[in-house]
Amino acid sequence: MNAAQSTNRFERKFFVPHVSVPSIEILIKLQPALFRPLYHERRVNNIYFDTIGLDHYTSHVAGAGSRSKVRIRWYGETFGAITHPVLEIKIKEGEVGRKRTFSLPSFDFQHRIDRGLLLNLLSQASIPSYWKGQLKDLFPVLLNSYIRTYWLSADRSVRLTVDKEWISYYALTSSLLQLSSPFRHEGVVMEMKYALGDQDTAAIIGAKWPWRLTRNSKYIIALEEFLSRE
Repeated sequence: MNAAQSTNRFERKFFVPHVSVPSIEILIKLQPALFRPLYHERRVNNIYFDTIGLDHYTSHVAGAGSRSKVRIRWYGETFGAITHPVLEIKIKEGEVGRKRTFSLPSFDFQHRIDRGLLLNLLSQASIPSYWKGQLKDLFPVLLNSYIRTYWLSADRSVRLTVDKEWISYYALTSSLLQLSSPFRHEGVVMEMKYALGDQDTAAIIGAKWPWRLTRNSKYIIALEEFLSRE
C-alpha cells in the first residue's frame, strides 16, 4: 500500500441551480484570477460511511466544531471492476479541513454493498490504529457519483472543482446492503479549495460569484433527501 497522504485547506461550496455548465465556465474564465482547466473531466464515485445512528451526519448538521467524514473514493465507472480506490478521512476543525488518504486494494462492485468485503478492504490499508478502531463501527450509508472538472488560478493559489450530473444511491441497513433507485440531483456544485495563507485571494474571488455559499456537503444534501422519504 502507498503511504498515507495528508492535506490541510479551506473549502467553500457554492450551489448553482438552473445554470448551464457552459455558462458557469464562462464566468470562471472571466475571473481576474485567470482560471485555466486542470486535468480532463472525470467521473468521481464515493461510498460514505457513518455510524448506525448517523453521528457524522448529525455533527455536520448541528455545526459541531469538530466533524469527520469517511468515504471510499474511486474514478471512472461506478460499477464493475474498481481499480485504485482510496480511503479518505476528512476532519474539520472549525472552518479548516484536513484530509488523510490511504490506498486500498482493487475490488468488484455491483449494485449491492457487501459490508464484510468493504471492512476487509479497510483492514488491508495502512491506517493508524485509532482510525481502525473507529472504522469498525461504521456502516456504508450512501453512494454518490458525478462528473467533475478542475480549474486552477494563474498564481496556483486557488483550485476550483465543478460537479455536474450528480447521482446518489441510499444503502439500506442490512448485512448485504441493497442500493436504492438512483436520485438525480438538480443543479451544479462548485467548490473553491485553497491553503490557509491564501484566504485573502480566495475572498476576492468568492465575492465575484453570483451564487449562494452552502455549508452542506453532497453527503448531507443527499442523505436528507432520502431520510425525508422514510
